[in-house]
Amino acid sequence: MKRQLILLLSLIILVFLGQSALAAGASPEIKNIRVDGSSVKENETYVTQNNMVDITVEYLNAVKIKLGSEEVSVSESAYRRNYTFDDYLLKTGTNKLVIQVTGTGGTVKRNLTINCISTFIPNTEYITEMPANGKITVFENSVTCTFPKNSYIVDDDFEITPSQKMVFRVSQLEPDDYPSRYRTPVSNIIEIDAEDSSGDGFSNPGTVMIKYNDSVPEYTAPTLTIMYNDGSGWINIGAVVDGKKKTATTNFKGFGKYGVFNASRFFHDYNWARKFAEPLWAKGVMQIRKENGDIVFERFNENTPKFGLTNDCLRMDFASMIVRALGLNPVQRPSNSESRFTDLRGIDTEDKVDVETAAAYGIVEGIGVNRFGPKEPLTRAQAAVIIARVMKLPLVLDEARVDAELSSVFSDKDDFRKIPVWARPYVLACVKAKFINGIPAGDSVVFAANKKLNRGEAAKLVYLIMQANKRI
Repeated sequence: MKRQLILLLSLIILVFLGQSALAAGASPEIKNIRVDGSSVKENETYVTQNNMVDITVEYLNAVKIKLGSEEVSVSESAYRRNYTFDDYLLKTGTNKLVIQVTGTGGTVKRNLTINCISTFIPNTEYITEMPANGKITVFENSVTCTFPKNSYIVDDDFEITPSQKMVFRVSQLEPDDYPSRYRTPVSNIIEIDAEDSSGDGFSNPGTVMIKYNDSVPEYTAPTLTIMYNDGSGWINIGAVVDGKKKTATTNFKGFGKYGVFNASRFFHDYNWARKFAEPLWAKGVMQIRKENGDIVFERFNENTPKFGLTNDCLRMDFASMIVRALGLNPVQRPSNSESRFTDLRGIDTEDKVDVETAAAYGIVEGIGVNRFGPKEPLTRAQAAVIIARVMKLPLVLDEARVDAELSSVFSDKDDFRKIPVWARPYVLACVKAKFINGIPAGDSVVFAANKKLNRGEAAKLVYLIMQANKRI
């Protein structure tokens, strides 16, 4: 029995060695080629909307496989006779590739043609490295991300991630998924993500430009905006719109979805200021507010009938409008104990961030020691100071000259005396630049420094600021 077993094993070894010898001299074969799982014949063109694909080569009698500049050594077993080139990078358009399989019995080649379509249509995906110059343009110039040079993808600890690849995906929003009944998408949705799952943002702030539908009339530019969704819901982040080029540009908010939307809505309290307030609402610069200044969030209160144009403009409201109008990147919101103002408790988080941002940029100041007065009405004198700072208007610092010039415009002595001394250079600058005009009062013109500004008047001022800065 033992002798028979030895003879049987010897026979098996001889057969195996014989087959190996035959295989060693056999010609290599390419049995099949698959692209992202689909078989592709030599005379076929595979069409894809992804610029990175997995190419699998099924072979026989091979020791090496070469695709483009990539070459790998392979082996065969009863369980595996294929090799996959993962994430093979394609150029946009036609890619004519040659697959070369080499064995001990020679070399065989096969052509593979892949057409990579990379246009701004749903289901298109594009992956690319973050370039040193910080500018990425994809989908035939339909989407452009611009960052300062030497910007990097970082994790939530602000450390550079191992992979610096960005992923761009195009999708279409279904009506049931619109942010609200008042906002309609006029572009496809672009999702921007980091290939590395630990990617949380960028080391330096940048911008995103999206091209919207050519059919959208130029006159709608004032009511177009960009909305952003990080997975928790759509928010309005505003945009600078070029109606002729059909583009909208905004600050990069973070990884997530972006899209251009048109806004259309009527409020019962629209008045003479509608032409100023409506674009500010559409672009997220001006919020719907209750009489006490609290924000009415659109996604939770779609049917609010009034915008609040005739309400007093509160100091936090104006600060918020200015920050958003200028497209300032928000500062990290400090805790209540670390805030420069001790009276911001009790107001909406968005307002807290905007007030802190405005203060950090030197746009606003408090009205006392560590007090901002967020819910106090904004006066015309306070508004003049803010506008002059934002617009960097030249100031006359000689007090006598300031008083002389102001009194020649505002001849009412009682009214002139009510303009705070600290505000006079700013008031004069705003009057000269025609941001704020006097108010007729009988035979004279008064400034009314302590008069409260309503939201309609504030909307006009902010609109003029945006217009002067070519942001509307």
